[in-house]
Amino acid sequence: MNKEEIINNWLSDVSGGQWQLLNGQCNLVGEDGMHYATIFNYENRMVVMFPLSPAKQPEGGISPSKLLALNSHPDVVGIASFSLAADNATVVLNFSLPDNSVVNSDLNVFWQNALSLRSALFDAITESTAG
Repeated sequence: MNKEEIINNWLSDVSGGQWQLLNGQCNLVGEDGMHYATIFNYENRMVVMFPLSPAKQPEGGISPSKLLALNSHPDVVGIASFSLAADNATVVLNFSLPDNSVVNSDLNVFWQNALSLRSALFDAITESTAG
């Protein structure tokens, strides 16, 4: 199985058959209609984009310098790097993910780590601007 097939099997498992990559992309929308993430499958990497809801966005937007500071801590981000999308309200998590390194069981761990990073990052963004 290639990486896209493995990712599609995993997406199908976690969503009851609702989510699949289409042209290398999948929008993860919850039952509540909220857009939680977009996954992009590229050769040798995977990108996950997490929009920050308007209610949680800090005044003045997200600070790119905060994301850069987090990137300098490999103990926090591991093999990922953070950046900010052009809309200034979406955090982009970029993972090195070679095609031959993906197995279905690893995607569950990968996704849990991505969600933990997302939560930690959103907490850091909102806390750093609240005070």
